[in-house]
Amino acid sequence: MISNTLEGGAGKACYRLFCALEERDDLEVKLLYLYGESPATSNIISFYDKKRELFLRQLLSEPFRYLRDGFSFQGNRKYRSPRSIHKLHRHPLVSWADVINLHWVPDFIDYRTFFSKVATPVVWTLHDMLPFSGGYHYETEIVLRNELLESKISSFKRCYLENAKVSIISPSKWLLKHSMESLPFRAKRHYHIHNALNLDVFQQLNRAFSRQCLGLPRENKIIVFSADNITSERKGVPILLEALQNIGHNNYTLISVGKGAIPYEGKNNYMHLGQLRDEMSLAILYSAADVSVVPSIEDNSPNTVIESLACGCPVVAFNVGGISEFVDGKSNGVLVPNINSQELATGIIKALANQYSRDSIRSEMAVRISQTNIAQQYCSVFHEVLRSK
Repeated sequence: MISNTLEGGAGKACYRLFCALEERDDLEVKLLYLYGESPATSNIISFYDKKRELFLRQLLSEPFRYLRDGFSFQGNRKYRSPRSIHKLHRHPLVSWADVINLHWVPDFIDYRTFFSKVATPVVWTLHDMLPFSGGYHYETEIVLRNELLESKISSFKRCYLENAKVSIISPSKWLLKHSMESLPFRAKRHYHIHNALNLDVFQQLNRAFSRQCLGLPRENKIIVFSADNITSERKGVPILLEALQNIGHNNYTLISVGKGAIPYEGKNNYMHLGQLRDEMSLAILYSAADVSVVPSIEDNSPNTVIESLACGCPVVAFNVGGISEFVDGKSNGVLVPNINSQELATGIIKALANQYSRDSIRSEMAVRISQTNIAQQYCSVFHEVLRSK
């Protein structure tokens, strides 16, 4: 397994899958990463032995990369290059593996060298559009589109992927459809498998106990907003703030989790818990909450959705990306059809007034995203690509 980092939404999803696969007796799994920290285990390996090596590599290569990308992208830094300074194809684990499972690998994988030199079958798990797009993670992140540049990047990717042994896994049908229609991936085999979640950690806990653990009010309604990067426009914070102003009552507390904080100026209580890195704290928070709000304007399969539901917490979200595969808009939350603050406010009010069966919400998710089930589905794909090798 290969990932740029084990942090952020994609990194967490990758690490959770690693844990699920590692439990199986018929697999030997190793995880290679580039940036950040990792749990202490011999099967999770940093690409560089020392951080100093990574720093020097970047320092010495930066002038060349700046000139190359500046020329190719015509000064538009919103687009990401399919090239990399890191020689991923030379790492011993790449030749050791029978199957390579790529995850979120921007700036790590070099399309030209990796796919022209590595003969090992690759299963690529998508976490956004970047692997097949014209240089963007999500379409909404590019305000001024450069179709010529996007076409150039897509064609470059297709050139080196065309004869590569690559199969695609998408956690959402939404991203799967985009991938199947893309120039680089449309001839590849595609599979739909959800992200895994440790249901022994993410479970429904006693609400009063959970609120006491976090020092939250016993009687107020608790609204949770969680995102890896709260300041990301794609996560919809401005829309959420407008919606909260339209709720019209003062008996709720807003809790945010993630990098940065919400510029909240309302009359109600607001707490920012920062980046909760241990998953048990997240499970306690979702168990304490009345509703989890996901106002993303574009997304794949957000971790916060499956985390919330696994803890029995209903979700209010815009009907974008793969969210509707989990939120049915009836028994486990509200799907808001249009992206605007007034409809989001209506959805939050409706969810707060509803008496959801948190036991039913939990039990349904336990069947769909258990580590055992997801690991088995991945193993089936691994065996299939090996048989057709």
